[in-house]
Amino acid sequence: TGQVELSTESLSSDQYTVVVSGDRAALSAQAFTSAFRVTTLCDSPSPSPIQIAMTDLPTPNPSSIPSPTSPPVPTPNQGATTVTLVSSDALNAIQEARGMILNMIRNDNNLIGKFMRLAFHDCVGGCDGCVDMTNPAHSGLHIPIQALGPVVDAFSQRGLTRTDIWMLSALTAIEFATPPEQADITFPLQWIGRKTCDMLDDCGNDFLGKPTLCTEMLGPDVAMCHGTAGTRTMHDFFQNEFGFNAQQITALMGAHSVGSMHREFSGFSGDWDLTRTSLDGGYWIELIGNPPDFFLQDVNNEDIPGVPNQRQWLGILNPTSTVTMLNTDIALVRNVDDMENGITCSFSGPNSCSHDTPFMPHVRRFLADSRAFLFEFRDVFNLLIDHGHSKPGGCPFGQVCTFGFEPEGSFTTESLPVAPPTPFPPPSSGTFPVTTPGDGQATLAVDKSCYSPGETIVASFEDISGTGVWIGIFPAGIVSDLQELPPFESDELKEWIFTCGFPNCHTWLSVGGVQLSTERLTPGDYTAVISGDGGSTVGQAATSFRFGSC
Repeated sequence: TGQVELSTESLSSDQYTVVVSGDRAALSAQAFTSAFRVTTLCDSPSPSPIQIAMTDLPTPNPSSIPSPTSPPVPTPNQGATTVTLVSSDALNAIQEARGMILNMIRNDNNLIGKFMRLAFHDCVGGCDGCVDMTNPAHSGLHIPIQALGPVVDAFSQRGLTRTDIWMLSALTAIEFATPPEQADITFPLQWIGRKTCDMLDDCGNDFLGKPTLCTEMLGPDVAMCHGTAGTRTMHDFFQNEFGFNAQQITALMGAHSVGSMHREFSGFSGDWDLTRTSLDGGYWIELIGNPPDFFLQDVNNEDIPGVPNQRQWLGILNPTSTVTMLNTDIALVRNVDDMENGITCSFSGPNSCSHDTPFMPHVRRFLADSRAFLFEFRDVFNLLIDHGHSKPGGCPFGQVCTFGFEPEGSFTTESLPVAPPTPFPPPSSGTFPVTTPGDGQATLAVDKSCYSPGETIVASFEDISGTGVWIGIFPAGIVSDLQELPPFESDELKEWIFTCGFPNCHTWLSVGGVQLSTERLTPGDYTAVISGDGGSTVGQAATSFRFGSC
């Protein structure tokens, strides 16, 4: 396992593919990528895939297929028939805006955490470029909002809304904070044209219950998840607000690897991680890798008008170093109640809080694999910054698409058709019941009706019961009856993953999402199925899709 860099200096403008040779440079390849293009301008159409025969290679069995990096929840198709690509003018605007934001961060790295916090707070209730500053939960956000003001003004007529700029600032901050050894993991802005709450006819009431305007620092009140929330409350908030499952919530909480808490804003004080400007694995080390004996600390804020007293978890690393965790952080690895209800257990010792949380297996995995954390954090953060906006389909890799709320005439666009979803065709026996999400019956759905080589299948499920449940992909026609799926060890099983999203599951969810690779698929029609309890061959739900020839 590893990575290398290859120069493009000796390449002419053309289409290429990368291959890995066999042992001792044998000519039987071990792996290859989808095609890429070298060109003077990278806004040209994506190259068509290249098919390469890799001879004398063993066929992997299902147990050797790796799990995906993250199980994001797909955005539902709202019936649109096209996805809109933007021109190179908009791409240039994104790069110029990113450059301005990057210079700010270089001059003040405290903005890393502030830009990330702004994006999260703005996207609760739907990303709209408006934060109700009468709500104490948003205290301190005036700093990043004011810092980004000149960027918003400079690009508002070039197709980037205020909401876009706020989301771009977070992505730029994350990429800046990514450790150098993981620099190949990038955080591009692929969708622009997000709405702002200024477009609303009625902005509703603010936190104080008074009618409000819609501006960057005024807007309708939204319910936030506070740092005092316990395990159940935090889980329910993210699930109800964003549709995130335990794996996604854990990855998103890793944002606390950067930034600090300031008493004058939140009432809390301290750093989560000693490397507070680097999105490394320090956060997971402090929580379970080599945690201090965290204890509850009262923070007296009576000297700061309007800031309530708080309780937080303090850990002493050595005589000169401490780390601080909110209750929501401890809730990842200890089953704790909300602070308001009282904490009756301790972090460790004979009265230790239960370690049984839905987040614990994911924390352990991120501790062991910081690269997996960054991939999954990227995936869930991209879902976060699109919250409240519907996508008619996937945006092609390397392109930028628009939601359509930018000022008219900001840039030229190109519409690409989106294939309508194709339902799974039930056989004549009628053994595949027609279900819709939320009707109480098991449902399996994929985010697209047709996938191109290199794309990832995002499968979502609802009302699934049992443990040991897996999702598998078979060629069309192999599955004719949900009551009798092919055996798990069948050669026809082209791809699979447990519903928890990785090989060893701690918690089995009835609702969630996973990713499945298309690397082992050849062009054709396929059926995705979800197994029964204990991985039985009595399936619960199925759907269909096409690979290639989209």
